Parts: sequence; structure tokens; C-alpha cells
Amino acid sequence: MVKKDKNDNDDKKQKKVVAALLEILSRSKSNVDICADFRAPSVSIEVEPYNKALLVLRSRGLRLRQITEITKDNLSFSKELMMLAEVRHLDGVKGNFMTSEKEYLAPVLLSQKENVTSQIVYSNVKEVVEQQKYLFETLWTKAIPAVQIIQEIEEGIKPGVIDIIRNPIEIQNIFIDLIKSSTKEIMIMIPTTNTVHRQADIGILQLLKKVATDNHINIRILAPLNDYSVEEKIQNVLTCSSQSPLIQVRNIETSSATKSTIMITDRKQSLVTEINDDSKDTFIDALGFATYSNSRSTVLSYVSIFESFWL
Repeated sequence: MVKKDKNDNDDKKQKKVVAALLEILSRSKSNVDICADFRAPSVSIEVEPYNKALLVLRSRGLRLRQITEITKDNLSFSKELMMLAEVRHLDGVKGNFMTSEKEYLAPVLLSQKENVTSQIVYSNVKEVVEQQKYLFETLWTKAIPAVQIIQEIEEGIKPGVIDIIRNPIEIQNIFIDLIKSSTKEIMIMIPTTNTVHRQADIGILQLLKKVATDNHINIRILAPLNDYSVEEKIQNVLTCSSQSPLIQVRNIETSSATKSTIMITDRKQSLVTEINDDSKDTFIDALGFATYSNSRSTVLSYVSIFESFWL
């Protein structure tokens, strides 16, 4: 009896998975989306049949998107993968799946070039495919462009954070803490007159005046000033502004402003608070959710929005 070599079995498993992947790739007409863990970049480059299939996709003009986890260890492979696909990074992403226009496939594991499991989940049922497409789009929205994360790794920058906060009390506390911890500059865009009133009621305007005076923080505020009650509420800030150039306030048309309060501190952190119900009297009751970030690209995008209204 001839004993089968483990490497032969692993090779057969690998070929089975790759063959299934290649079949879907060959049938794709417009786009392929792939989500896979940190080992995917090396698999995409080192598994020759799979790599060739990706090259063929690119030559056919299909859109290929891939979500993976980019690390120091797979950096070179990730850069090569970017030549074949649109790549985004997601911390700790688990599982592996692929969708095309009409098909879904999920190898249980794409671990390494020499060891690929033969277990595969496949479906061409419309509802299943659409569900997985929705999952991919959700993850794609949350993922960070590969160029950004690669730059952060190469420059030794701590990866940026983007957090969704749904607890209104926590949002209020973060809002206040960001103002208190600012060291150089604060930019705030206040979208509605009611928002100005609610912020004044919890002491935000007084706090801005205090940090400008005590800590010499440069503050710029965009708010709808065409309402007399708003002008009255914001008068303390304007009074401080007349004594010091540290606080500047300009008008923004309510109709043109985003329906979110945008705050950027020191051009390093941003907090965007969504208004759920502008008719509510209190800051907490009016809130929906908030997005906090210290990601450089995210923060600078909000700086650009603010500056466009400031002009």
C-alpha cells in the first residue's frame, strides 16, 4: 500500500478551491468583490493560477474590489495587489468570501499558499448573493483605503480611528472633552438655530469663550446668524471676539449647511453629530448618532468642508 503524502493532499485541496474561484472569475461580466483576511494578499500574488486570473480580470476591464487586513508582514504583497484591484484595509477582518453579479463563494479558509482547505460554501440564489453583496458594501464603507494605511505603516503613524457613537450622553461628554483638550484650534459648524440654542443651554458657548481666553485657542464658528435669538445667544462669544481675534464667527445659511454639527480640534480630531429631531429642546434628545475620528484623511476632509463654507 502506498501512503499518500500530506503535501499531495494539500495540493489537491488548494487546486479544488482555486478552481472554484477561477470559475466564478471567468463567468464575471462587470465586477468581483472579495473579502479576505490578512493572508489574502500573499495568496493573490503567490498562487499562480489565481494571480493569472486576477490579471485577466484587469485586462478585461472588470472592476475588482478587495477588503483585507494590511500589516507590516504583508505590505509588499498588498502593494502588488493594488496593481490588480481596488484595495481597502479593515482591522481584524475575518472570514473569506467572494461575490460576482450572480454568484457567491466562501472558502472556509485561504490560509497559505501550501495549505488551502477544500471546504467551500457556494450559492447562486439571488437572495443569498444580494445579502452577501450588502455585507460587502457595509464593510467597504467602513474600510480604509490601502494607500492611507500603507502610508501610516511606512511612516510609523498609529492607524486612525473611526468610531460610531450612539449613546447621546457619551456624545455630549466627548463633545465637551474635545473642546477642553484642544491646544491650538477649534472649528465648529452649527447647522440650525435650534442647535445653537441647545449648545448654549449646556454651556458650550461659554466653554468656547473660556478656552479661547484661558488657553489662547483659535476658534472659528459657522452658525446661522440671521436669526435675532441666535445672535443674542452667541453675543458672549462675539463680545470676546471684539476683545481678542482668537474667536471669529461667521454666518452660514441654514439651507446650505449640512444637517450635522461638525467640530474639528487641532486638525487632528473630528466629531460629527447628526441631528435626529431638530424640534427637541435638549442637546441629548435632539441627537441621533455621532462619528468620531482621528484619521488624518477623514479629519482633513472635514477641514475642507468647513473652509469651503468659511470663504
